[in-house]
Amino acid sequence: MLCSSSAGGGALVAVGYIGAELEHNIDMDPNDRKRMPQLHGYLPADQKRRCAAVLTGVLMYLSGFLATKWVVVSALASVSGRAVTGWIGAEFLLFVLLRFSGEGSWRFSARGLDGTGPSLLMVFMLYMAT
Repeated sequence: MLCSSSAGGGALVAVGYIGAELEHNIDMDPNDRKRMPQLHGYLPADQKRRCAAVLTGVLMYLSGFLATKWVVVSALASVSGRAVTGWIGAEFLLFVLLRFSGEGSWRFSARGLDGTGPSLLMVFMLYMAT
């Protein structure tokens, strides 16, 4: 039991770190800051401590969100397999609808992923990663 909980903690920290690192790299990219100034540029480039504090907050938020999701899905699965299947199905449907409303399509536009099957698989994998 101790090994599984420490492995889960490591996964939470890893996901939080990867998310914070992605935020940092995307936000600091000069092209993204020019292209979408309303979205990028919130990390202060000249204030290292403030930038570290924001990224620590991102790491903690992502790790906490994932931990909460794991606990809720595990608790629901321990009560009823049908309930957890329904929950994940409804959450996936909402994810697809939000993707459609935000991007105008639920499909991927990359060559080879633009078909129905590959797009559905990629959307499901993206959902499972969140």
